[in-house]
Amino acid sequence: MEKQENRIKLILFDLDGTLAKINVDYDRLRKKLQEFFEEKYGIKSEFKPIIKTLRDVLERIKDSLGEDEWKKARSMAVKLIDEEEVNSTFEIFPQTKDLLKSLSKKYTLVLATRGGRRITERILSDFSIKKYFKKIITRDDVKSVVTKNEMFDIVLNEFEVKPAEIMFVDDNERILKEGKKYGFRCFKVNDETDLEKLLKKLES
Repeated sequence: MEKQENRIKLILFDLDGTLAKINVDYDRLRKKLQEFFEEKYGIKSEFKPIIKTLRDVLERIKDSLGEDEWKKARSMAVKLIDEEEVNSTFEIFPQTKDLLKSLSKKYTLVLATRGGRRITERILSDFSIKKYFKKIITRDDVKSVVTKNEMFDIVLNEFEVKPAEIMFVDDNERILKEGKKYGFRCFKVNDETDLEKLLKKLES
């Protein structure tokens, strides 16, 4: 009987915390978001956690002021996040490049990150790992900045694979649970050493 691991056709990777580390100054980002939403809309919030709070704040704006204002507020919030990301230092984990090079010979690799397009492209280009991915999906390609469900849908629509043929690799437990609901096989990265465990798991 064929081993279960051999039925995997596509590996869906997260970026920050999984393959790389982006050193965003979250305290400064929170302050910028706090100032913008309080000055513009009179909404006070600590933005902890940032993404979930941002979603809730934007929904309040949408409910009270309409979709056009929601779009403007969301666009400004994403701009503030994007600015902090591109001004951050970053690094890939030591095992990342060799892992991607090895896996790309056997599997289709796709990147799905809640990070922005600019910082994602910089990391992939600076470390010469963009070539290993068949597709790159960032928050600029979807509407929601909270979940990855839209990204999952993009993958399933564009690649001829079943959910059970996808290995989803992420460091976020909540996002992994979303992947499990889709029927993906999931692997949690707790720290950079887990990438070696992933390779061993796929090769066993």
